[in-house]
Amino acid sequence: MSVLGANFSSFGDVMLQVGSNHPNGVFEPPHLMSTQDLKSDPHKTQFFGRSHWMNTFNMFSQRCRYEDKNGKVVTGFETNDVREIFEKCKRMTKAAKTKQPTGLDMGSTNFKDQVPPREMADQLVDLYFRTYESVYRILHIPSFRKEYVDFWNYPESTSTIFVVKLLLVMAIGACFCQGEREEDIRSSARQWVISSQSWASALFDKEQLNLSIIQVNCLLLLARQTNSVGVDLIWIPTGNLLRIAFSMGFHRDPKHFPKLPLFVAEMRRRIWATVLEMTVQNSIDLGMPPLISSNDFDTEPPSNIDDEDISESTTVMPNQRPNHVFTQTSIQISLCKSLRTRLGIVHFVNSFHLEPSYDEVLHLGQEINKACNDASRLTQSYSAYLPRPTAFQTSLLDIHIRRFVLEVHRPFFLISQTDPRYYFSRKVRLENALKIFSHSGVEDMPTGHGSQCRNDYESLKTVGGGLFKTIFFHAITIVIVELILLLDEDIASGLSPSTQAKAAREPLYEAIKDMSKLATDRVRMGEDNFKGPVFFNAAAVLIHAKATGMPPDQIVPDAAKRSANECLEILTSRMKKAAPDGVTLEGQLESSTSGADQTMGEPDFGFDLMMPDVYMGGFGVEESFGFPMGESWLFTSWEAN
Repeated sequence: MSVLGANFSSFGDVMLQVGSNHPNGVFEPPHLMSTQDLKSDPHKTQFFGRSHWMNTFNMFSQRCRYEDKNGKVVTGFETNDVREIFEKCKRMTKAAKTKQPTGLDMGSTNFKDQVPPREMADQLVDLYFRTYESVYRILHIPSFRKEYVDFWNYPESTSTIFVVKLLLVMAIGACFCQGEREEDIRSSARQWVISSQSWASALFDKEQLNLSIIQVNCLLLLARQTNSVGVDLIWIPTGNLLRIAFSMGFHRDPKHFPKLPLFVAEMRRRIWATVLEMTVQNSIDLGMPPLISSNDFDTEPPSNIDDEDISESTTVMPNQRPNHVFTQTSIQISLCKSLRTRLGIVHFVNSFHLEPSYDEVLHLGQEINKACNDASRLTQSYSAYLPRPTAFQTSLLDIHIRRFVLEVHRPFFLISQTDPRYYFSRKVRLENALKIFSHSGVEDMPTGHGSQCRNDYESLKTVGGGLFKTIFFHAITIVIVELILLLDEDIASGLSPSTQAKAAREPLYEAIKDMSKLATDRVRMGEDNFKGPVFFNAAAVLIHAKATGMPPDQIVPDAAKRSANECLEILTSRMKKAAPDGVTLEGQLESSTSGADQTMGEPDFGFDLMMPDVYMGGFGVEESFGFPMGESWLFTSWEAN
């Protein structure tokens, strides 16, 4: 592989510096540079592994360029108009962050005071159990419901730990809340997450070693992702959760502890499966090793039973239902079947010791593809006359597994763009990216719903952070690059695509159109990532220019400006709506402080393309677009002496 004129024998030999102050935007592998020219600031350095979205972003920087009328390679963002609009948007997002909670004074807070009125609490709790509890099994539903009723009847005798659980359950449910007060509820949910994080962080080591605390930590990770609270570092608390589970012996099957009550044993199996699922998902999201292997545990999957089948008084384990009978643990059991395969893929993709061979890629790809098919067949086998999973649950089940197909083929997908021997990887990634976009939750919508009503899956896509955001970014990257490759091949051949080829490309155009709308909707729903929709809209116009033969420099800059102005209008409207009586928009902007970027409660990493503190070469800010890299790993904030 050749990067910047230097040859490398393996992917692991390439490391680029991002975030430097080099004025020419040129980045060199560290062994080509003198060591005295660089130093690392340990307070700002962040490592991105192979599966991190920053490496995926390179495909954009390589393909979404064109020559303007002066022969200069540009992206359409290097205009003064777009820069000016971006600067205004940035000022507004900073001003908004100054009003967000940053922490909690543990000595002066009563968690019970944060619980909303019962009518709202009932709705949020129901939303949580309707969506996530059957995917990530964390709570025993009847036990929680009983404590919940006791809380309202006897609030003075309710323990703090239950109230923290309740706040986190409601915070997750807030992601799916709709109506006039949904913005206020999501704002409160962020405060509940931060309060719960502060409380959990204040516990001493031995206080963390009980079932309720590990449930709190599971709920906390999920709440941080659904509410986009500090998600760019979610791998760190995931590791803490994994170590708590190890310290409590969750990695050993309860059969080794015969004195454990049956109820506790079953809950330990469920929670261990949840901990492993969070570990593999967050590791692949942030490009980090999972720090656990298949040889480190022997805990069996949970039983295929409903929560009502077991309680703390159970002395005889109920019989499991057949696989084709859907229960409240069926989704988790289906995920467990591919856990070891997916754990192996995370190790394979993010290990700096391994140089992937195509035989290994094909083997792992076949295994994970089989897991996708098995899960799909199972969800289709449930009887229409008995309980069956919702569209939300089946969509999340598929995405949690299918995203690993994208990752395992990624190294050779890059090579396939110039080497047709690896075209299979290109084909597989495109097919699976389109399948991810094909999911819809419309089947869950009630009859006679209004046009403004969202289904649960659509709400998660529009509001959720973490993997619920990056997976769609990753998938659309594949679609955009593939479409540009096809159009470039048409241009190079001098032939127009056939009718069949045009028809085959329609799903790609639809996916880009949907992603452009989704990115704008996310800003409208409260996200501060104003560069995402601008990029996707400009990329769509660039593709249109290539398909029609129009000069890109005549239409792409205008499209970027229109999209940027739309984001500016959304942010301006949001600021005005949030301003107290008598406070002008100018006053809010003047009161913003630079320290707002450093709060734990800042929005999900924001694109720039998703991370505002990472230098992105020239995404509408500098002269170039992106940064040159092959299959690379990155460090941020290496500074020149």
